[in-house]
Amino acid sequence: MRKRRALIFDDDANVLVVLADFLASRGYDVIVHQQPKPCMHGPGGGICRASQACADVLVTDFQMPGMNGIQLLQEQQRMRCKIPSANKAIMSGWISDERLQMMKPAGLVLFEKPFDFSKMESWLDNREVHMDLSKPLSSLFAVALATLHGV
Repeated sequence: MRKRRALIFDDDANVLVVLADFLASRGYDVIVHQQPKPCMHGPGGGICRASQACADVLVTDFQMPGMNGIQLLQEQQRMRCKIPSANKAIMSGWISDERLQMMKPAGLVLFEKPFDFSKMESWLDNREVHMDLSKPLSSLFAVALATLHGV
């Protein structure tokens, strides 16, 4: 049985630390990024070549340099990301009604900053019952991590 894995995208290092600590306390391996990265399986576009997902859950900030959270998730969908859409969430300190309307058709969950961790816990509780921890995550993820960290 493996540990759960989470990906977090936010350009604010303080948010990354807080969320990483929170998820680690729930038993997750946590990978953080300050820049949006649509695919963990190498540079460039194309279709995800992995046969399994690279993470169990993904949480992204809405406002980031170069790409907002909705654009990131749309690009992942275009690339056939294997992380289930129900396991992806957006966080924001402020979001307009127009942007909220953009999220509804995709069924995206919104966590407002500052966080109400009880809401995030409820979402995770709901998502975790659907996770099959006997099923491996993508082995290409380790290669991508080594590349990202210059190993």
